[in-house]
Amino acid sequence: MKRFTLIITLILFVQKIHLVAGQIEKGYEALSIYDYFKAKKIFYSLIKKKNSSAYYGLSLIYFRKDNPFHQLDSALKYAVAGANLLRNENKEYQFQNFQINSVSFSNLIDSSTLLLMQQIKPLYSVHKLNHLLQRSYSASPNIRKDLINLRDEIEWDKALSYAKSDSTIQFILTHPLSVYIKEALQQRDIQIFNEQTAPKTETSYFNFITKNPNSQMLNSAYRELFEIFKKNEDKGGLKKFVHAFPNSPYFEKAWKFLFSLSVKTFNTDELQLFLSENPEFPFKNSILKELELNKIILIPYFDSEFYGFITENGNKKIHCMYESAQAFSEGLSVVSKNDSTFFINKENEIAFNEIYEEAFSFHNGLAPVKQNKQWHLINRQGIKLHSFEEIYELSDGIYVFKSNEKYGAIDQYGKIILEPQFNKLGYFKNGFAYYSVGSKYGFVSKEGSVYKADFSWISDFDDNKQAIIKKDNLYGIIHASGKIILEPQFDQIQKCKNQIYLLVKNYQYGFYHGSDCYLSEIKYEYKLEFPIQYYCNGNYLRLNQNNNSTIVNLNGKVIAETGALDEVNFFSNGLMRVKKKNKFGYVDKKLNITIPYKFTEAEDFEDSLAIVKLKDDNLIINTKGQTIYQTKEKIEKINANYFFIGDEEKTLIDANGKEFLKGIDFFEIYNKKTLIITLSSGQIKLLNL
Repeated sequence: MKRFTLIITLILFVQKIHLVAGQIEKGYEALSIYDYFKAKKIFYSLIKKKNSSAYYGLSLIYFRKDNPFHQLDSALKYAVAGANLLRNENKEYQFQNFQINSVSFSNLIDSSTLLLMQQIKPLYSVHKLNHLLQRSYSASPNIRKDLINLRDEIEWDKALSYAKSDSTIQFILTHPLSVYIKEALQQRDIQIFNEQTAPKTETSYFNFITKNPNSQMLNSAYRELFEIFKKNEDKGGLKKFVHAFPNSPYFEKAWKFLFSLSVKTFNTDELQLFLSENPEFPFKNSILKELELNKIILIPYFDSEFYGFITENGNKKIHCMYESAQAFSEGLSVVSKNDSTFFINKENEIAFNEIYEEAFSFHNGLAPVKQNKQWHLINRQGIKLHSFEEIYELSDGIYVFKSNEKYGAIDQYGKIILEPQFNKLGYFKNGFAYYSVGSKYGFVSKEGSVYKADFSWISDFDDNKQAIIKKDNLYGIIHASGKIILEPQFDQIQKCKNQIYLLVKNYQYGFYHGSDCYLSEIKYEYKLEFPIQYYCNGNYLRLNQNNNSTIVNLNGKVIAETGALDEVNFFSNGLMRVKKKNKFGYVDKKLNITIPYKFTEAEDFEDSLAIVKLKDDNLIINTKGQTIYQTKEKIEKINANYFFIGDEEKTLIDANGKEFLKGIDFFEIYNKKTLIITLSSGQIKLLNL
């Protein structure tokens, strides 16, 4: 009897299995002909039977978009549950053309998760992403990694928005494995530095250095502390500095400045007193001689063939014998002769007894040199401190170098701020530089922060921390914080003065201000052949339309229009240069003619003077139209105070038209401050500009 009952039970069980299989087959048959209502009804009726194929079918219906049941949350729910059942069943199934196995379940889970992530992404919701992470635990590792990275990006953006170290530290503690952890650690150090040194006092910097010996902002604290002592000429503070911070990059500089404050006349008593008070002074011998030589000011001078050096009085101090010569920096000049480069002091002695292939000037006790095809960074004693494949001239306090085919950066004191990791790294300007990885460009800060490469090109940052970017062949504007000021949507963007940008789209242009406002519509006729100065001078805008040129101020008020005139320009020194019937004149701000139309050529007024041409004569006139100087020779403006007259042998005149020097063979401008003039007699004259 028991045996009979067992047989009956087995028969019923097998029949049940065949019955379920038959129902599943009908469900997939309906699904194959897109009868979603029938398929859903069949699969749903089998859910309680814990059949993985039914779960797969339901998940597939909810996943597909071509039916009214499309719902990704349900698709993921049934796919995850079905995958778990399949693992227990340890089987594979095929109904119609549908394969039901671990791979098909994984694909369905991954696809559902990806689509859900795309839906959540614009919502910027950490809660929804965490919920999705909990539900998609069986998704592939790469997809879960993308989910985690997206969640961390949102969390990191929120932490950044608070601009407080507490928020950044909280992010670091809760996301120690995040892809943003390196950036977060950098930001934490910057924020702690800004918070703890907010008073900008000696005490605040001392405390920061003591509490944060491993901070990347340590050198910034050293610099600020040193600058306080330097500005106040605080000898006590400098002594405290050199004793407390012997490893600071400002250690030697502090000693030198302390010496210069303590030793004024270089007499024996003064020097002996300083050395007795500072027996540990590290430059007892060489610095004394160097500081004496530093009292002598020498200026590079070119005699039309070779370089030498002259004094402030124009006397030749070092004979013209070099093929090139740089200005003295920290007591040494880089010169070249017979394809050799070396350093000399102000007594024309070769420093370090070394010859180089190339060299740059010293700054803060360091100089890049190339020797035997290898670049090095040497200190003021000529000792090689670092070696590189390449190193470039100091820019914005930063050296860019190449090592192992990658580019990195070190600060002016020799500390690496960016490890070599970039395919390219540009010169630093205004605290930032572009870099590239592959074909993408990003940017980095002097503090070592790296902003992701997401552009096909990026300009230098200006002093407002803004740069022009290019993406998908369109241009936009970005702030150094990473905020997009203008999305890439323009065919061209050019930087004008005073934070004004010229925007071009479909051969039409308009203006935008970097403070986030448009100054005009984008509807004016753009011509590539005109320079940016033609369109804007920083105070006024030129709007060209229908062969008419209109000058407006930054508020859009019309200042002048072409009208009956051939040409209008921007106001300068209160006057506008205008052209009528091929003659130039000048009008005031009420557009009244103040200087008649009579010049065949004319320039805008600058420093209350303008160079014009009247018939065959060149003139310098003032804003009243009075002639200051008249000649048939060429007139070349040097600065507000001086003009050169003539082409070969020149005459120098001042702003009043008075002839100052005659018989000038050639001239050069040194350091934008000094005019060096060589007369036909061989005499050298120096004038301050």
